[in-house]
Amino acid sequence: MASFFSSISSFGRVLKTTVLFYRDGFKCYRKQALVLFALVVAASIVDFICPLSTRRLIDVVIPAREVGLWAGYAAVIGGAIVLSFLLNLLVRKKAVILSEEITFHLRIRIVERLLGKSPGFFRDFSQGDIFSRFHFDVNGVADYLYRHLIWSGIYMIGFLTFMTLLIFWNWQLGLMTLVLCLAVPCIILATHQTITATMASVQEKRARQDEFFLDMLGGVKDIGVYLQTLNFQERFQSIGEAAKNEQIRAMCRRDYTWLSLDRLCVMINVSPFVMGGLFLVVGIGDLTLGIVVAFSQCLYYCSYYLRYSGNAALFCAATVAHINRINEMLDTSNEPEASSAGIDHAPEHYDIEFQDVTFAYPGGKKVFERLNLS
Repeated sequence: MASFFSSISSFGRVLKTTVLFYRDGFKCYRKQALVLFALVVAASIVDFICPLSTRRLIDVVIPAREVGLWAGYAAVIGGAIVLSFLLNLLVRKKAVILSEEITFHLRIRIVERLLGKSPGFFRDFSQGDIFSRFHFDVNGVADYLYRHLIWSGIYMIGFLTFMTLLIFWNWQLGLMTLVLCLAVPCIILATHQTITATMASVQEKRARQDEFFLDMLGGVKDIGVYLQTLNFQERFQSIGEAAKNEQIRAMCRRDYTWLSLDRLCVMINVSPFVMGGLFLVVGIGDLTLGIVVAFSQCLYYCSYYLRYSGNAALFCAATVAHINRINEMLDTSNEPEASSAGIDHAPEHYDIEFQDVTFAYPGGKKVFERLNLS
């Protein structure tokens, strides 16, 4: 039990970190977010027209054998599908715009914070490390924002809308289905902690690779360091091997969890026939065959929404590693203050002399030989 509550607490911290990271962006574009929310609710309600009409077709139209009534319901179903398609086109457009606006806001905010950093910051972070965080990690959180965060939010709104309507429709079958859906967060809680820790280690090792490579290309480090580091390629490869192995473990655990969610959602999709069939046999509730079939149609949407949102939660466990690295770069709480004492008390000149200095790169090619400077 203690382990379960620990998992809940850990996942809560992951969600809190993610929400706080994107909060400013959503605040800046709250109107677009509200419009998107309204469109999603409208599209979900329109999607509910199809199962509602299916129920009437099975329970009323087919027993009555009226072609005119059938044509009317068929037209309603066709119109609902077209209207839902048009609404979802708007939803996708608004989601893309919102995602790009928030990502643009994030990049501008990072650059503004970097421009305000003291010289001490650039002693602690190399150019390669800063570039890796700005490029690799920012791209990671931007990709997660659109592909997972926004769409999981959209789908969870749709899921809650559908479940509310289903419980209002038949509360016995609706509540039993909702209880089955609660198994989804339990599966996520069981695996996310390991995924988060492993992915954080992977990002750290990949950043070290980027730092080595970019510093080598830019010649940022003192050339003498390369004379002492002829095993640069071996070190680079060693870090890459460790990152690769940890990435394999993290992705396998994530995909195994996703497969478990997928099988659970299949169970949710067929549950109306199993539980609804039992209710029909025993005589519990005011169930009809039309309600059971319509429930199954609704849960087709709900199971997809749950599967997608669960997958987004698993990716959140990996993306929080990107978020932590960006926050670490932007954090000013531990940043040393720039001191002017060194400038005020600096001597007017220094005498520096080099005798018989040889510069060479790891490959052995000599750049200067017996260079004397004074």
